[in-house]
Amino acid sequence: MPDVQRPRPTTPFRRVLGSWYAPALVAVALRAIFLFAGWGRFFAGDEPSYERLGDIWRLEGIYVGAWPPGLPWLIKTAGEWFGHETGLDVLRAILVLSSALVCYSLMSLARRLAGRRTACTVGWIYALYLPLFSGAHIAVSEQLQVVCLLPAMLLIWGLVHARGWKSCWQALLAGALLAAAGLLRESVVLLLPGLALFLVRRAGPRRGLLAAGYFGLGLLLVSLPWATRNLRVTGQFSLFGHSGGGFVAAGWNGHHADFDVEDLLYTDASVPLTGLRDALLADPPERWKALRTGAHAKRSMHSIKSGFSFALAEPAWMLRTRVLHQARAWSPLSDTVRYLRTEAYAAPLDAPPVRGTLGTLALLQSALLLVAACLGWERMGRARGGRLLIFAALSAFVASSLVLSMTRYRVLLDTLLVIPAAVWWRRRGARRASKRTQSALFLLVLAWAIELPWIITSVQALWGFR
Repeated sequence: MPDVQRPRPTTPFRRVLGSWYAPALVAVALRAIFLFAGWGRFFAGDEPSYERLGDIWRLEGIYVGAWPPGLPWLIKTAGEWFGHETGLDVLRAILVLSSALVCYSLMSLARRLAGRRTACTVGWIYALYLPLFSGAHIAVSEQLQVVCLLPAMLLIWGLVHARGWKSCWQALLAGALLAAAGLLRESVVLLLPGLALFLVRRAGPRRGLLAAGYFGLGLLLVSLPWATRNLRVTGQFSLFGHSGGGFVAAGWNGHHADFDVEDLLYTDASVPLTGLRDALLADPPERWKALRTGAHAKRSMHSIKSGFSFALAEPAWMLRTRVLHQARAWSPLSDTVRYLRTEAYAAPLDAPPVRGTLGTLALLQSALLLVAACLGWERMGRARGGRLLIFAALSAFVASSLVLSMTRYRVLLDTLLVIPAAVWWRRRGARRASKRTQSALFLLVLAWAIELPWIITSVQALWGFR
C-alpha cells in the first residue's frame, strides 16, 4: 500500500534525506572513491577479456567474440576517440556517473510501487550499498545492463495505465531498451517471459497483446542489424550472441566452477568447514571437452548439446552441483569483497584495517538486504504489480544460476531487491512473517551455511590473516 503523504520536512537535514538528488550524488561520490583507488590497477575476471575484444575490433576491424557486442563496441569506440588507456578510463568514469541514473530510475520505480517516502529510503540504501561499488567502475556488462533495464521496467509498468498512442510509444521504447540490454548481456532473454506475463495480467489480454506487439517491434528494430550480421557471418540466427554454450560448458560439466573464490582455491592455506562441500563434490564424473576451433555458433551449439547429454547421464552430480550453484547465487560474497580481499585497490583501500572494515561491512549489507527483501516481499502485496515485475527478474536470475552462478550476476536483482527491503524498513513490525517468508529465510540460511567456508576465509583474507 503506498505511503500516506505527509508534509515536507522543514529542517535542512531532513530536506536532504527527503531529496531525490542527494542519494544519486552520494552514490556517484562513493563509487568514485573506489574508481580512483583502482585507477590503473588490474582487476581479474571478465574485464581483460572485454578489453581484448574491444582492442581487436578497433585494430583489425572485426569482432571475434561469442559475447554480445555492446561493451566491446563501447571499448572500441572509446579507444578510437581517446586512445586505449584513456578511453578505458573514460568508460569507467561514465559507468560511475551512470550510478546516478540507476539510483534515480530505481527511486522512480519504487515511488510507483510503494510511495514517495519509501522511494527516498530506496535511494539511500542503493547509494550506501557497498556490494555494488566495484561493479560500478569495472568495464563489465552488468552495470550498463541495469542502466538499460530499469527505465525499460518503468515504461512497462506505465503501459498498464497509459492510453492511446502514448502506450504504443512506451512499448516501442521499452522493447528498444531491452534490446540494448540484450546486446550487453544475452541473459536478458530470460526476462522476456516474465515481462510478457506482467503485461498480459496487468493490462488485460487485448491491451497486453497489443503492447507486447509494439514491444517486440522495438526489440527487433534495435537487435535485427546485429542478428543479420550473425546470420551472415556465422550462418545461424541469434539476436544477441553465442555465449550460452560457454556457460553450459562451465556449469554443466564434470567439475564445479568457483569463479568468485578462485584466489582462495589456489593458496596453500587450508579452508575451514569444507566437509559439506567436499561431500557434494565427491566422485566427480569425467569432464567433456568443448570445441576450441570453428565458428562460435557451432561451438556454442555443440556445448549446449553436450551439456544436456551430460545432465541426463549424470543426474546425481547435476543435482549436487545445482545445490552448490544456488548456494553461491545467494551468498553474501560480492565483487567488492573479492577485489578488497585480493588487494586490487591502491591506498587508502589496501590497508588491512580499511579493507577489512569495508569488506566485512559489504558482507553484512548483502546478508541484511536479502533478509530484509524476504521480510518486505509480502508487505508489497498491495503494490500494483510490483511483486510480479520484480518476480520476472528473480525468475530470470534463478534460471541462469541453474546453469552457472556468480554473485556478480546478481547485480540487477540486488538493485531491485532494494525496493522490498525498503518496504520492510518503512513498515517493519506491521505484521508477522508468514510461513512462506519463514521458508524463504530458512533456505537463505541454508545457502549461507554451505557458503560458510568461503565467508570465513574471505573475512580472514580481508583482515590480513591469510
